[in-house]
Amino acid sequence: MPKTRFAGLSLAALLLITGCSSDDERSADLAGIKDLLPGDYAGMMSRGKVYHTIARLQVPDFGGEVFYHHISMEAVRGPALQRKFYVFNEAGDRMRSTVLLDVGMPFPDDQAMATAIAGAAKDRLLTFPESCDIQWSKSESGFTARVFQDKCTYDSVAFKGPVSPEMTYQLSPCALKIDEGIYRPDGSPVFPPSSADNKRVGDGASAC
Repeated sequence: MPKTRFAGLSLAALLLITGCSSDDERSADLAGIKDLLPGDYAGMMSRGKVYHTIARLQVPDFGGEVFYHHISMEAVRGPALQRKFYVFNEAGDRMRSTVLLDVGMPFPDDQAMATAIAGAAKDRLLTFPESCDIQWSKSESGFTARVFQDKCTYDSVAFKGPVSPEMTYQLSPCALKIDEGIYRPDGSPVFPPSSADNKRVGDGASAC
């Protein structure tokens, strides 16, 4: 809410109502994102089939609620190609991403994953600057999240220098579409950009 003094009581009341409504909408949006994210997804990308599992965890040592994102090219909850986890900011419109640099192991149970995150040393975590936060907004079919190439740059050991990702997540009740590319400072792609329309599978797909 603005802290400016208002001469008119009716104007102050109107702004108070508007502010509360905005806060309520943000809370509802955040709850909607958190309800839709968890689940198993399967899709196809240029390199073949890809499987995603997103699970909600409680990691007190990491600040509370965390979403774990397990990516495999072998099976749902199969050996990991990449392991990420996300933490939302208080407003719910930004999500901080961190990559856990332990690949190859299958999807662990929730408690094992929470323990792994809490005990991970800094050299096992790939963290990103604030400019790389994933920005959420409401869309016609659900929610859209973006990372912008012209704003996000980080030093990559794997790619031997600074890179900039361009990412879009489109989340709906039945799918998680992911478009992503990573680019060098001269604008050339580190690898060909990919797009995967990942459909919800398993128990969560019964309503789709």
